[in-house]
Amino acid sequence: MGWNDHIDFDLHDTVSDAVDEGYIEDGTPAYGVAQQVIHEGYDSLTDKQKWVYDHQVLPALKGLQEERDAEHRRYLLERD
Repeated sequence: MGWNDHIDFDLHDTVSDAVDEGYIEDGTPAYGVAQQVIHEGYDSLTDKQKWVYDHQVLPALKGLQEERDAEHRRYLLERD
């Protein structure tokens, strides 16, 4: 196994985008928990950390995805 076999690169990219777009703030517990999931997986979280991930990180990622979907729909409608 290599040094990065456990890293979730897709989640890393999504969390980076969420930080860039203001959905997650760098340095917050949500950011730290997201980083732990990226590097060690969801099962490595304590119950409190799972709560943060489920109630703060996931809604932020969902909000980012919804914004992207809305932008894509607007693009498609304007294109026609």
